[in-house]
Amino acid sequence: MQYRTFGRTGRKVSEIGYGMWGMAGWTGSDDTESTASLDLSVELGCNFFDTAWAYGNGKSEQLLGELVRRHPDKKIYVASKIPAKNFIWPAKPEYCLEDCYPASHIVEYTERSLKNPGMEPIDLMQFHVWDDGWADRHEWKEAVLKLQKEGKIDRMGNQCKPLGA
Repeated sequence: MQYRTFGRTGRKVSEIGYGMWGMAGWTGSDDTESTASLDLSVELGCNFFDTAWAYGNGKSEQLLGELVRRHPDKKIYVASKIPAKNFIWPAKPEYCLEDCYPASHIVEYTERSLKNPGMEPIDLMQFHVWDDGWADRHEWKEAVLKLQKEGKIDRMGNQCKPLGA
């Protein structure tokens, strides 16, 4: 496995990340097969796993937490995603921030995502949908800063650096 520096974090993550979308109760998914596949990926050097609350309402996050506990000697980096409050993909320009990412929703679903794998912090938390029209709004930024200060998330979105840094 080859590794790259993850943004500005200085962390070395595997060039091949494991996307967990197809796990967690999707048609044809099987937890035993998923577990074996996840374990093999760690054995082969994969250390970056991407999941989301929407992948089985937290089920893939739970599978990832079990993986981390089975491999306590490995540093596994976790990326997850907060679903939009309206649960509509993709975001459309006519959706307002309050429909998708009010501060209370950001905090609630981050905390749900923390409970599923049973670990803190989440290395990279992302918004599952986004519209650049929301970028200058302060509500979501304040919620993210709060979560970072509380040690619940390390990084947010694609910035790979703490907000305000």
